[in-house]
Amino acid sequence: MIAATTAPAATTTVETATTTTTTAAPTTVAPTITAEFTPEDLPGQILMQGVGCGSKLSEEDLAKIAGSQSVGDAAEMIRNMENFSTVAQICVLNLDGSDPVLVSPADVDAESPGWIEGGKRIVFRMQGRWHVVNPDGSNLQPWTDPTNLVWRLSPDGTQYINQSLHDNHVYLTPVGQERKGPGRRVILDDAFSATFRWSPDGRFVLFHKGPGNCPALWKVDVNTLEQVALTGPESPSGAKGFCSSPGMESWSPDGSAIMVFDYEGLRPDTHPYLVDVDGANLRPLANGNFFDDSEWFAQGAVWSPDGKYVMVDVLSVEALLKQAPARLIVRVADGLVKPINWKSPTVIVQLMWAPDAPELRPIPDEDMDRV
Repeated sequence: MIAATTAPAATTTVETATTTTTTAAPTTVAPTITAEFTPEDLPGQILMQGVGCGSKLSEEDLAKIAGSQSVGDAAEMIRNMENFSTVAQICVLNLDGSDPVLVSPADVDAESPGWIEGGKRIVFRMQGRWHVVNPDGSNLQPWTDPTNLVWRLSPDGTQYINQSLHDNHVYLTPVGQERKGPGRRVILDDAFSATFRWSPDGRFVLFHKGPGNCPALWKVDVNTLEQVALTGPESPSGAKGFCSSPGMESWSPDGSAIMVFDYEGLRPDTHPYLVDVDGANLRPLANGNFFDDSEWFAQGAVWSPDGKYVMVDVLSVEALLKQAPARLIVRVADGLVKPINWKSPTVIVQLMWAPDAPELRPIPDEDMDRV
């Protein structure tokens, strides 16, 4: 991420009749960038889980789905389309959703995809067990090491992190050790969310704690066990009115920033923010007032492998009725937002752009407490 540093700015506070929201004025100023960019020309492919991601629909079919007036109309139309599969599938696509390659069986539900081995293979869950496959769909086989779960394996591959279902403690366990083997230790007494994110250098782990209606994002140093608040009133930004949505946070590929989403309880108006790794400089990801409209909300985002761009899945009330989420690309350096002319008929999505995917989601009842 490119930025020119300036002197720290003052904190601003906005008060309303019912809430007090405090955010920190930016301590970095992005350079002025005048060059436009075309999302479809950006390098890299994405990995996606979705209903119908391997379907081949005509432009006419896609137009009909987009023009549906309700979820029921869209669902009925999809059921009647001969070339649309309602099985949850795993695909590799171009950044605009074109040229999908189906990597999971066409007639079996698949879930929880992720890149492994630097993008050389893909892992996903099917019929109760993990499988691996090449990005071109070849060499599909069961994963022979089911304990090697990517979402909790440290970047250097030496230790796991998990939250025990028995005592809520968060443990670090050396790879190859049994549950109570030597070297296993507690790094947190408790955490709000069982989803953790390793920093790229393996030194820190992100977690949430605080009240369920307004959790805050924290990080813990796995060596010293020091805990630092990144959002909320105890953070350097002092963002008292900012609640972090658990499970949506992610490190930039170089570890220089963290993406978080505001959280408004049952109100689906989550918006993406960036925060420095010390908890300072909480600021919106996108420039202007793009996400100020309460009818637009983000449902997920992924970094580009070089950290220069972020793909954001957004929905509006109107788009929700049509089951037609929009995809945007945001340039991190200046917050410029560009829409993607999405060419996939997928109804439900889980996107992963980076070659390795800490976004892999565990199955708590089956996986979270096995190490």
